Amino acid sequence: MPSRRAVVRGIAAGLVGSGVGGTATAEVGDARSRAPAEPAAGSPTYRYDAGNTGTTTATGPTDQPSVVWRRQFRHPTFAPPAVGRETVFQPTVDGRLVALSAADGTPRWRASVPGGLVTTPALSTAGLLLANENREVQSLAAANGSRQWGVGDIARGGGACAPTLANGLVYTGGADGLVHGFDCATGTTHWELRLPEAVLSSFAVADDRLFVAAGRRVYAVDASRVPDAAGTAAGVAAVTREPVWSHGFDARIRPAVVARDGRVVVATDAGVTALSSETGAVVWSLSTAAPVRAAPAVGADRLVVPTAAGDLVGVGTDGTEQWRTSLGVTVDTPPVVADGRCYAQRRDGTVFALDPETGEVSWQYDHDGAGPTAPVAVDDRLYLTDWDGSLTVLA
Repeated sequence: MPSRRAVVRGIAAGLVGSGVGGTATAEVGDARSRAPAEPAAGSPTYRYDAGNTGTTTATGPTDQPSVVWRRQFRHPTFAPPAVGRETVFQPTVDGRLVALSAADGTPRWRASVPGGLVTTPALSTAGLLLANENREVQSLAAANGSRQWGVGDIARGGGACAPTLANGLVYTGGADGLVHGFDCATGTTHWELRLPEAVLSSFAVADDRLFVAAGRRVYAVDASRVPDAAGTAAGVAAVTREPVWSHGFDARIRPAVVARDGRVVVATDAGVTALSSETGAVVWSLSTAAPVRAAPAVGADRLVVPTAAGDLVGVGTDGTEQWRTSLGVTVDTPPVVADGRCYAQRRDGTVFALDPETGEVSWQYDHDGAGPTAPVAVDDRLYLTDWDGSLTVLA
């Protein structure tokens, strides 16, 4: 099976070749789409928060679940949705963002964004922030999908990683190694950073620092706002920044980094390492015996780490292995730790609920999906997006 990005490259190339421009076009469904922009709630961004922790206070389904509603899209869906108070925002690789009622999946509006969408949008009261495969960042109104601002040519090597929101800025980067901090309300560029290798995984932001993986190194960057950047034209860098520190690894860094409680957690083909967010020094390192190809969920008491061998590994905040549960098939999507429960999805689509303290499986659901993305737990529901263009909600 070709990789997600290989598939999207072809779609994006077709859109560019046909002369499609850079403007989002909203298709408003009904009067509900003209409601005020809804505030961030539920799962407003990829992995829930700026630290990319994959943890939430939502409960998710506690008992054996059943399908609440399901939507089938015409094109593949390579990223989980952003979920607001009443609306679910699902991107598709043909460049559409579809807003659905969280209650029953009824479409509210659709917006067409030239270039494939393969990352989760970020939702704030200022709007929806999207990074597409046409090297653009755009802000859409959450109420109806209308375009608010856009900045083009942010990743001249192609591609863009999931936008991350913190400090009133949206951070993103791309295959050319450029990292940007834009004002999320106006699109004004506050700063940029050039790294020597491609940046294709989502960032983590904590304590006014941005942590980003590029190649086999993790970089820490001053993520704060630039006080006088309000007068800088959109798309023009106000400040060029340099890394505060960087740390290299012998093994490949596959997934995004995670930042929490003064630690930066990095997963590689060799295992998991925790770095000091202040200095980049190694705090602890744990071999998992199999590559880690998805970001771990990092809570206050432990990490839950997925492996290519099909294991979930509970790891203490001191780096000690607490438990290991075999799910039988590769787990290459990030798990979610909700209130007293962990949700993980195997490559074949089967979903498991486990006790994060012991690793004991409480239920599993044989979801018939093809190429699952990260599960999303909001309230008592679980949202599952698959490459085949389906979004299924369990409760």
